[in-house]
Amino acid sequence: MTKRCPTCGRMRLDFFMPTQAILGYPNRFAKKPAVADHRRKYIDFSRRLHEVLAPLLGERYSLHEELTVLTSDGLAGHSVRADCLAVTDIGVFVVSRIEWAGKVTQSLEEDKLYVQSAPGMTGIYPCPLRYTAPAVHFLGALLDGFNCPIENIAVFEDDTCEFGTGLPTSYLKLSELHHFFRVRREQVYRKIASRINVDAIDERLRIGCKLIAGARPSQLDHV
Repeated sequence: MTKRCPTCGRMRLDFFMPTQAILGYPNRFAKKPAVADHRRKYIDFSRRLHEVLAPLLGERYSLHEELTVLTSDGLAGHSVRADCLAVTDIGVFVVSRIEWAGKVTQSLEEDKLYVQSAPGMTGIYPCPLRYTAPAVHFLGALLDGFNCPIENIAVFEDDTCEFGTGLPTSYLKLSELHHFFRVRREQVYRKIASRINVDAIDERLRIGCKLIAGARPSQLDHV
């Protein structure tokens, strides 16, 4: 199937049609060492997200850990994973947590990025926004009718990262998140008369995904 990439606008030949999704981890995976380590990192990362979102939005958001979108083949087929799904009253954000360090620039391949970690040392990595585009596509269908903006962002934990020219502004450092969400809040509040119903979207996710519920701000102390 050919599909236009929502991030770069180019035609994609490798696009797959997601038909189902999982939020969270199945119990049989949760205690595996690699998953446990990933979850520890996510908890630290989610605290940073809460620190940004709570002052801006109060209780009007929820965070869900690990979104996986699948084809009709289920776990036996192709899948795409994002670290976090942030449901807010200014939109839904598919969030990738990135650990790269160095200068990030476009590569000759549209689905890859160059990361220069030191002079003379450059690696090639998958483009996070292109990778999670199917998750945005799936959520667009699942949340049809909510008049809710849906976008993917990639958040770099290393604040010394540099972004080259031509990269989307959806590549962000942790220190840039507050400004990013404040701008989105003002844009959405000007355009949409009624607030996006976070509880209603969470309920749709419970219906449309296998869901392990994320923590609201008031629940963070128990995470």
